[in-house]
Amino acid sequence: MASSSTLPPIQNKSSSIHGSAISIFDLKDGAKIAKELLSDPSLPPEIKRLEILLPVPDEEEENDEDEPAATTTITTQAQPEPDTQSIKSDDNTSVKSSGSAKSAEGPITTGVFATVDEEMTEYCCPIIQILNAVEQSRGGLQEFVWDMQGVWGLKGVRPPEFWKALWKHARTLRVLSLEWYTHEVSKTLAPQVVFPGLKELSLDASTAHGDKGDVVEWLLSNSANLETLKFTYPGCDLDTCQIKGLTWNYTFPNLRVLELEGYDFDAGGSTQFLSRCANIEFLKDGLDWDQYECSEDEKTKRALSITALPKLRALCLGRWGAVRKLENWFSIEAKREIRHLRIGTQWPQLKELGVLGGRLKCLEIDGSVTDWRPKPEREDTSSDSEPESESDEEETKSEESDEGKKGAGDEDEVKEAEDEYKDAESEKAKEPIPTPSERIQILLSQLPNLKELGVGMGSGNISMSLPNGKWGSPPPMNAEDLASILSYLPVTHPSLRALRVWDDVADPLPHSLLADFPSVPENLEYLCWDAKVRVLYRLERYGGNVRAVECDESVVRVRDEDGLEWVEERVLEY
Repeated sequence: MASSSTLPPIQNKSSSIHGSAISIFDLKDGAKIAKELLSDPSLPPEIKRLEILLPVPDEEEENDEDEPAATTTITTQAQPEPDTQSIKSDDNTSVKSSGSAKSAEGPITTGVFATVDEEMTEYCCPIIQILNAVEQSRGGLQEFVWDMQGVWGLKGVRPPEFWKALWKHARTLRVLSLEWYTHEVSKTLAPQVVFPGLKELSLDASTAHGDKGDVVEWLLSNSANLETLKFTYPGCDLDTCQIKGLTWNYTFPNLRVLELEGYDFDAGGSTQFLSRCANIEFLKDGLDWDQYECSEDEKTKRALSITALPKLRALCLGRWGAVRKLENWFSIEAKREIRHLRIGTQWPQLKELGVLGGRLKCLEIDGSVTDWRPKPEREDTSSDSEPESESDEEETKSEESDEGKKGAGDEDEVKEAEDEYKDAESEKAKEPIPTPSERIQILLSQLPNLKELGVGMGSGNISMSLPNGKWGSPPPMNAEDLASILSYLPVTHPSLRALRVWDDVADPLPHSLLADFPSVPENLEYLCWDAKVRVLYRLERYGGNVRAVECDESVVRVRDEDGLEWVEERVLEY
């Protein structure tokens, strides 16, 4: 899948100008870069990409809660209505910026209160100079990125002048990737310009708990030609934590790639939005909701119509929380040609998949490394427990008495609830939940057309009690884990050609294992060890033995490094 990115990614990790791109890896370097750019008049017209990737803060800096940035609250003045006529042309090849017209003189929402962060304002001054120099040279950025590099909860407020300078490039931008600081969304001035040529939009508003989302709503409502959209917002289910002002009243006729993560605060709105995007091929549905408190009406609203998403080819469902039932995605009536699915380890969904997913070519089960390791047996210490004290017994009796009084007038209702609970427990007892290894075995027996299996074994994103008594991450994926996964695979499977296991903090496989590899299914050709370093191995048989030989991935499939990450991680082409 081709990315809409027009320029190659910046490879070095030092702030610099090279070719048509500027990379800033430390905000302190901005002044140096601005000085270099402004010293040579031939440079600004050539700049097409500005990328700001922040360094990961050290532990002290990240946890410093006692020294908030110096801030001042101001009120912006009302600005004249923008003239949008100059930016409504369909001529996407023009380099005339929207900033050349009155539309960019004041892209400020009337009466907005903005908090000025003095330190961030100082850091942004040279970036504003860069943005203005490029625009005033009658050029314009095609790509702009401001990325926190996975660090959540950073504090800062970029000044209104920064946003004004950025919005001047609305006409020429093709790729826009923004990540906001904590509660900065509500302090961001919404642009009063449209983005006619924008093809790829990535918005991370995951820290906008309770914030007004005017800037997000504007960007989504005025970027009609998007082909790729990635949008993350808070996943909290509390009303006070939800981002405010999002309508889902957007239509993107050209959208092919969509990633959504957050709490589904508007079941009907989000579902209708999906239904209007008829050309989506790659979808990550990370919208969560409370499946236990969800009413039947809400469940009905979340159900996709059989005509929705007719071109869907690859689907990634949230690893945790509620997801739409698989029968909704794999409906025979809908005739969706879904060939690639990533899903969590929950058995209810996997059980459905065995019945519905017969046409799948690639299945990825996204779990943690502890999901696949044997669970340590717990000792029964019940006989060693001390009896309750008299005060505890009295408190328990008092609570039981109170409960009896509360339920005295609702005996039938209480009995009905008890009967339902007993029935549910009885059903659970009849149908034990398979272990993760058994789930793989069951699924492979039910998916004869599957060509590739992926197993997520991440270790860096979980915390547990370690043998030394401390809390921390479990040991990363290792050769023993791989051997365990291989043992789950059937000796024969009509189609399975590739196995991929992943944990981005795992070490390489030992050479001794590669030369004397464990037994593998007859048709298995490739193993991808996707760790700190991703390596693809071809499995060669000789004299009844197996060895894993490193091979070039391009022989199997050309990976698009700038494409949708989870789709591009697969081994084979479909």
